[in-house]
Amino acid sequence: MHTKAASLKWAIGLSGFLAFFKGGVGLICASASLVASALDSLMDMGISSVNYIAVQKGTKPPDEGHAYGHEKIESLASYTQGMLLLFFAFLFLGEA
Repeated sequence: MHTKAASLKWAIGLSGFLAFFKGGVGLICASASLVASALDSLMDMGISSVNYIAVQKGTKPPDEGHAYGHEKIESLASYTQGMLLLFFAFLFLGEA
Protein backbone atom coordinates (compact mmCIF):
# COMPACT_ATOMS: atom_id res chain seq x y z
CA MET A 1 0.00 0.00 0.00
CA HIS A 2 1.15 3.52 -0.74
CA THR A 3 2.63 5.10 2.41
CA LYS A 4 0.66 8.33 2.01
CA ALA A 5 -2.56 6.36 1.67
CA ALA A 6 -1.78 4.25 4.74
CA SER A 7 -1.01 7.29 6.89
CA LEU A 8 -4.16 9.02 5.66
CA LYS A 9 -6.25 5.98 6.60
CA TRP A 10 -4.81 6.25 10.12
CA ALA A 11 -5.54 9.98 10.20
CA ILE A 12 -9.15 9.39 9.14
CA GLY A 13 -9.66 6.67 11.73
CA LEU A 14 -8.06 8.57 14.60
CA SER A 15 -9.86 11.80 13.76
CA GLY A 16 -13.15 9.91 13.68
CA PHE A 17 -12.40 8.30 17.04
CA LEU A 18 -11.45 11.66 18.58
CA ALA A 19 -14.57 13.33 17.18
CA PHE A 20 -16.78 10.58 18.62
CA PHE A 21 -15.00 10.53 21.99
CA LYS A 22 -14.81 14.31 22.44
CA GLY A 23 -18.38 14.76 21.27
CA GLY A 24 -19.71 12.13 23.67
CA VAL A 25 -17.80 13.47 26.65
CA GLY A 26 -18.68 17.04 25.68
CA LEU A 27 -22.38 16.22 25.59
CA ILE A 28 -22.27 14.29 28.86
CA CYS A 29 -20.37 17.08 30.64
CA ALA A 30 -22.23 19.88 28.81
CA SER A 31 -18.89 21.33 27.70
CA ALA A 32 -19.11 23.64 24.71
CA SER A 33 -15.33 23.60 24.28
CA LEU A 34 -15.23 19.79 23.99
CA VAL A 35 -18.09 19.80 21.49
CA ALA A 36 -16.26 22.47 19.47
CA SER A 37 -13.09 20.36 19.61
CA ALA A 38 -15.12 17.36 18.41
CA LEU A 39 -16.34 19.40 15.45
CA ASP A 40 -12.72 20.36 14.70
CA SER A 41 -11.75 16.68 14.74
CA LEU A 42 -14.69 15.95 12.44
CA MET A 43 -13.40 18.61 10.05
CA ASP A 44 -9.93 17.03 10.22
CA MET A 45 -11.51 13.71 9.31
CA GLY A 46 -13.19 15.29 6.29
CA ILE A 47 -9.97 16.94 5.12
CA SER A 48 -8.04 13.68 5.52
CA SER A 49 -10.75 11.89 3.54
CA VAL A 50 -10.42 14.38 0.67
CA ASN A 51 -6.64 13.96 0.80
CA TYR A 52 -7.01 10.17 0.71
CA ILE A 53 -9.19 10.37 -2.40
CA ALA A 54 -6.73 12.80 -4.03
CA VAL A 55 -3.80 10.47 -3.31
CA GLN A 56 -5.72 7.48 -4.68
CA LYS A 57 -6.61 9.37 -7.87
CA GLY A 58 -3.13 10.90 -8.14
CA THR A 59 -1.35 7.56 -8.17
CA LYS A 60 -3.23 6.34 -11.25
CA PRO A 61 -0.96 5.80 -14.26
CA PRO A 62 -1.24 8.01 -17.35
CA ASP A 63 -4.13 7.24 -19.67
CA GLU A 64 -5.53 8.59 -22.92
CA GLY A 65 -7.10 11.67 -21.34
CA HIS A 66 -4.18 12.40 -18.99
CA ALA A 67 -0.94 11.79 -20.88
CA TYR A 68 1.24 12.97 -17.98
CA GLY A 69 -0.63 11.20 -15.19
CA HIS A 70 -2.99 12.36 -12.48
CA GLU A 71 -0.58 13.84 -9.91
CA LYS A 72 -1.96 17.37 -10.24
CA ILE A 73 -5.14 16.37 -8.41
CA GLU A 74 -3.13 16.38 -5.15
CA SER A 75 -2.06 19.97 -5.82
CA LEU A 76 -5.63 20.93 -6.63
CA ALA A 77 -6.85 19.39 -3.36
CA SER A 78 -4.16 21.29 -1.41
CA TYR A 79 -5.05 24.55 -3.14
CA THR A 80 -8.74 24.07 -2.38
CA GLN A 81 -8.04 23.35 1.29
CA GLY A 82 -5.83 26.43 1.53
CA MET A 83 -8.57 28.60 0.05
CA LEU A 84 -11.11 27.19 2.52
CA LEU A 85 -8.77 27.93 5.42
CA LEU A 86 -8.28 31.49 4.21
CA PHE A 87 -12.03 31.93 3.79
CA PHE A 88 -12.75 30.80 7.35
CA ALA A 89 -9.82 32.82 8.72
CA PHE A 90 -11.24 36.00 7.18
CA LEU A 91 -14.71 35.03 8.34
CA PHE A 92 -13.49 34.64 11.94
CA LEU A 93 -11.47 37.85 11.66
CA GLY A 94 -14.63 39.67 10.61
CA GLU A 95 -16.52 38.25 13.58
CA ALA A 96 -13.75 39.23 16.00
